[in-house]
Amino acid sequence: MFDWVMLISVHVFLGKHPLAPLISNGLLCLFMILVGIFLFRLFRNSQLQYGVVTAFTLRDHEKVVREFDGAPGWFRRDPNMDNMAALALALSNRRAEAIQRLEQLHAREPGFPAALMSLIALNYDEGNDARAARSEEHTSELQSPCNLVCRLLL
Repeated sequence: MFDWVMLISVHVFLGKHPLAPLISNGLLCLFMILVGIFLFRLFRNSQLQYGVVTAFTLRDHEKVVREFDGAPGWFRRDPNMDNMAALALALSNRRAEAIQRLEQLHAREPGFPAALMSLIALNYDEGNDARAARSEEHTSELQSPCNLVCRLLL
């Protein structure tokens, strides 16, 4: 349907221009290439998510970190996957790295509640009560339902 709309609109706007068929076919090819890139990236994203979530479910925390760190940059910017990798670091007794990663995630995504709550819990668990209290001050930035859940957990 989109193809027909594009072909008709090119012919309407360009009329009897001698390059109208070439332009319409070029636009059609460009559209198909963009759709292909979108579908490939969507498929690749689901493959990467499947690998990380499966490794986390199977409690292979080192594999979660390897899969996440080896993924492309566009995948590593996903806050959910970044939070999962930080939790995997914490569960594999690399808590200092996990806290550092969660702090970076919170700085990049201040409205992401899972990272903030994980950061507060890890800081309390490590005995960094002052850092945890400073992190708690940021809970007011969260939306009210998330703020309520965070306060109930603490």
